Amino acid sequence: GSLLASAVSDPTLDISRLLRGHANSVDHSDPGAATAAWITVSGIAIASTSVPVDVGGEVIGQLTMASNISDQMLKSISETTGAKIVLHDGRRILRLTPGLKVTEQQLSLRPTRAEGRNGPARADPSVLELADASYFMGPKPLKLGSGEETPLISMLIPADEYLSTSRDFVTDSILRNTLT
Repeated sequence: GSLLASAVSDPTLDISRLLRGHANSVDHSDPGAATAAWITVSGIAIASTSVPVDVGGEVIGQLTMASNISDQMLKSISETTGAKIVLHDGRRILRLTPGLKVTEQQLSLRPTRAEGRNGPARADPSVLELADASYFMGPKPLKLGSGEETPLISMLIPADEYLSTSRDFVTDSILRNTLT
């Protein structure tokens, strides 16, 4: 389709790339259905929604609305999941939960092979130790769609309480085994 109208947009945002990036989710949806996608355009993480424009029973186009993924949206996801959220493109961080201090280098320290105690299909999470806290991180980030413009999400699950409980349990078990 072609762009019929637009609203004020970020001058660094390439609208044609936005529409191409969102078109992938439209192509993979049911005909005539509304679609939603998270995409990366010009280094900006964007949430977009598209609805078909139906005139007299004929779909004449798509109305696509998009906005930056905000700190408030990430905060809401973080509060719902209990995890800190990092959106990235595999090379650089696009957005992260407000207050989280993590660098691209720290995120890249994850294991490159998805193998653990449970075999290749069920890799163990890695522990990311930051200045303020430790977090569990999955063996690889999640992709939020099927297109190449789709951002990746890494969910950092607070680990300090679990790790301190585990250390106490192990210390207690060693002490008990020594005494018996």
